[in-house]
Amino acid sequence: MHLLLKKDELIRNRYLVRKIIGQGGMGCIYLAEDTRLSGRLCALKEVVHDQTLDSVLHREAQKQFKQEATILAKLDHPTLVSLSHFFSISNRDYLIMDYIPGD
Repeated sequence: MHLLLKKDELIRNRYLVRKIIGQGGMGCIYLAEDTRLSGRLCALKEVVHDQTLDSVLHREAQKQFKQEATILAKLDHPTLVSLSHFFSISNRDYLIMDYIPGD
């Protein structure tokens, strides 16, 4: 299990973690506040790569993440949440998406 982001932790000097709203085998989804956009709430999805991957496989996984995120950012449909930003920090990748309240 990876270390979870903490409440009030600031990611990328922009996204303030409020709480965990979902969790799975490869990471978590957090409710976060975009501090640059007047407190706009967003969903911050964190994907943690396997620590045992060698450097070549790790680079390939991050390359694939960036390709998928770029494709997701171009999709525009009423039943899909919008992707507004993506980035990587060490062995973790992050997607910033619309936050839709509910279960």
